[in-house]
Amino acid sequence: MSDYEDNDNGKFDLDTVKAAIGVIVAVPAAIAAVKEILQSKISLPNFPCRVAKWGMWDTICEYGGWRLEQNVFTKHCRIVDPEGRRRAWGTKNGMIEALEEVNKRFSKS
Repeated sequence: MSDYEDNDNGKFDLDTVKAAIGVIVAVPAAIAAVKEILQSKISLPNFPCRVAKWGMWDTICEYGGWRLEQNVFTKHCRIVDPEGRRRAWGTKNGMIEALEEVNKRFSKS
């Protein structure tokens, strides 16, 4: 297990997050599940707008061109697709929960 530690001393399993992003790469419909899970936690409208990659965002994990990024000031997270469009966003805890749930749903054999 590899932990990622942020500035707030919160930890989560980076391998699980990477596996979930791998699921999104392999099963494009999984991004809809991420958005559904996030909407059940907090209603955040998402428009797949192009985003800039610059100093306000740290990349937590990247896989297959998809990135999970965290804002250095607000600490919220976003998932960015290979074309640079934000596909989902939410609180860090909500995003991690959603990714873990997607990993469980789509990784079953």
